[in-house]
Amino acid sequence: MDVQEIRSFVRNHLEVDDEELPDSLLNPYLQDAFERTVALDNRWPRNETSWPVSKILGVYNVSLPPDVLIPSIISVTARVTSGGR
Repeated sequence: MDVQEIRSFVRNHLEVDDEELPDSLLNPYLQDAFERTVALDNRWPRNETSWPVSKILGVYNVSLPPDVLIPSIISVTARVTSGGR
């Protein structure tokens, strides 16, 4: 199945045409679905990656490295050092 067949399938399922659901609107959703599918394909350890992320006490968000594909995050582990968490 190629991209055009997927577009046709979606439009047929939603009962809309390409004017009501143009490629420019549909393509980002297809790209996101592709990225999530590939990101969750973790059957091989060589595809796993770890990044060190530091959390500052009292701050509720952290900055992620630029090469992190957020939909691919499956787990987050904490390593407690110096009594902090």
